[in-house]
Amino acid sequence: MMDKIRIKDIAERAGVSVGTVDRVLHNRPNVSKPAREKVEQALKEMKYQPNVYASALAYNKSYVFIALIPQHESEAYWEEVEQGLKKAMEMRRDFHIDVKLMFYERFNNKSFVDCYTQCLESNPNGVIIVPVDIETTKVFTDKLHERQIPFVMLDSYMPDLKPLSFFGQ
Repeated sequence: MMDKIRIKDIAERAGVSVGTVDRVLHNRPNVSKPAREKVEQALKEMKYQPNVYASALAYNKSYVFIALIPQHESEAYWEEVEQGLKKAMEMRRDFHIDVKLMFYERFNNKSFVDCYTQCLESNPNGVIIVPVDIETTKVFTDKLHERQIPFVMLDSYMPDLKPLSFFGQ
């Protein structure tokens, strides 16, 4: 089988038009059930995997991620976290990914609440959280879950909050 599967190849295998394959791949309407089933079967047989990078570039959509981290002086640990976030943003700039850093006062729950309130107002595509205590953080993550905004946690793992992932030392 070919390394690169084209929409045309899928259409030929399924016996449908290229437009039908495109509509199925992008979950658009106006596809009959039999045609959809033929395309899905062809995709399965061909072991089709979408190219997420090509899709991201083609859609030209922008993504905003917000990282809530504690304010810090010159601390190597947090400076490395910041540098990593900035490096990731730079490496993915072709994909229109913007990472905004928001700082809260460490050990100050009110500062954390103010910070996450601003975060929610900007309606990000995803959030990176360095949490404070579990109760305060849970209020925030519950709101993220309600809005279906995915989040990951840094530094402190709180599995009961159901983060998408956790990154720590």
